[in-house]
Amino acid sequence: MIDIDDFVLSALEASVFVSPRDHGLTPDELIEVGQRLGFRPGELKDAIARAQRNAPWEPKLRLRESNPTRLSADFNFPQSPDLRDLQAFEFVRTELIQMAREFGESSAQLPRDNLVELGAARGLERRSVEVAITVTVLDGIMQERDGIVSHATNRLKWVLPSAQYGSTRRERPFERPWLTKSYPIVQDVIARRSDGRPLNANPLDAFESLLGTLGHDRFRAWWVQTRAELRALSPVQQPAAVTVLSASLAEAALTFIVTRAKAAGLMRRIDAEAARTWRFSDLVGGAKSGDPSVRAILDERTAARCLDLNQARQRIHAGFLIDEVPTGPIPDLKPEQAREALQTLDALVRKVIEWLEAGKGAS
Repeated sequence: MIDIDDFVLSALEASVFVSPRDHGLTPDELIEVGQRLGFRPGELKDAIARAQRNAPWEPKLRLRESNPTRLSADFNFPQSPDLRDLQAFEFVRTELIQMAREFGESSAQLPRDNLVELGAARGLERRSVEVAITVTVLDGIMQERDGIVSHATNRLKWVLPSAQYGSTRRERPFERPWLTKSYPIVQDVIARRSDGRPLNANPLDAFESLLGTLGHDRFRAWWVQTRAELRALSPVQQPAAVTVLSASLAEAALTFIVTRAKAAGLMRRIDAEAARTWRFSDLVGGAKSGDPSVRAILDERTAARCLDLNQARQRIHAGFLIDEVPTGPIPDLKPEQAREALQTLDALVRKVIEWLEAGKGAS
């Protein structure tokens, strides 16, 4: 299995451990997780399409019995990491087996909530029991219908996890690097669904969702289009275009918070009635604060990086270069400068979001 396909299945598997009752990730969430691990958008979309073939109509990708995955309720082979709790897996099986012995197999069933609470009463972590139920159902050993959990047909006497684990030769565990890498990021992505943070950790995506609250929702299409054009460029092949668009979005992020910044005691020299005259360098200067009682948007290092970005983007102006480089050939803009432009843009927008979330920029 190629790395990117392994990553997609591992990320979906991680979602089971993070949110066992509502596992799965949307394509956008998978792309975010993948990009944070170094994959590119195009290859991620192709891998997601391959994983989604069995259910192309569903908004969220989830592991199913038909998915080729190593997520299993069996403990025959060691793996690393192994996020399963053996005792929880043993409990959900033996609890229903004991019921079958007392009342018959057809009556050996419990509401999921009850089974989880019984496990908690035995000292097991609730989420571990939830995971055990979900994985054992996905593996076809148990079934869940309308919240009622029972063994699947002819699976009541399936070998228990403890017996599998005890009889397994303690060989070298099978390594699961993409599960290790993706788990904390998937945990973060799923947490943002309900903890009040922007739904996307990528600052450019997260800032888009804030435009409405900043009073600039009409710029949403502009922001999305500019961001999309930037992401379609290569720092190696189009370093100048990357630098210019990075500076454009960076300047826009500060432009859209001028009203909030002035209300908080920043950007005092910016004329709120003359937006046409606002310059990136002035906005950067105004985002810092000489007053210790006022929380600045930018620290000195980030502000300096922004000024360097502003300087680099001037190279599209021939007149500027005539003065800046009075003799000799005009030097090329290097790919590493374009990459620095992208990193500076991310750092700036992240600082703006953090400032807004801190409440200092609240209206």
